[in-house]
Formats: sequence, structure tokens, C-alpha cells
Amino acid sequence: MNFVLKTEFPKLEIEIIVFDNVSIDGSREIVKKEYPEVILIKNKKNVGFCEGNNTGIEKSTGDLVVLMNNDTVVNKKRAYAKELKTRAGIKRIFRLLGK
Repeated sequence: MNFVLKTEFPKLEIEIIVFDNVSIDGSREIVKKEYPEVILIKNKKNVGFCEGNNTGIEKSTGDLVVLMNNDTVVNKKRAYAKELKTRAGIKRIFRLLGK
């Protein structure tokens, strides 16, 4: 998430949703403590990758959804979000990261 949060894209136009599939590695607590601006969806059972993504998308308010896994690295020098926004003519954008 640090890579996404450090992009030059306006923070008011980014919505980050983390869907947690009952992780046991302490990541829920890390997200809650270190990323209070992130929407954390804590599931009670592991429903798998696809259903987790679908749940996150349903909770989103953005016009465009970008799905990213927890090991995704964003190149800060590339303004891909701005490019996506411009090409799609979108007013609001967000990113979704899964765990």
C-alpha cells in the first residue's frame, strides 16, 4: 500500500479497499494501525480470491476499479492512474488491494 499511497495522484481521489480473507499473519492489525484511511473488510471465512475481489468492488464508490494483489509494486515514476483516468474520462478512481 505504501507504493499506492506515495503516488502523486491526489489522495482525495483514491479509495483503497483491503479485503482480508481471515489472515493469521497480523496483517489486519497492521492495516488498521498503519493505514487508517484504508477501508478494511474483515471476512469471517476464507471465500477465495474472486469473491473477495467482488465484495471489494461492491463496496467501492469509484468509477474505475484497479485490482492489485498484495505483492504488486507500483512504479512511482509512471503516472498510470492519471493516464487511466484521462483515457477513460473518469472523475474519481480508486485501487483495490487484496490479502
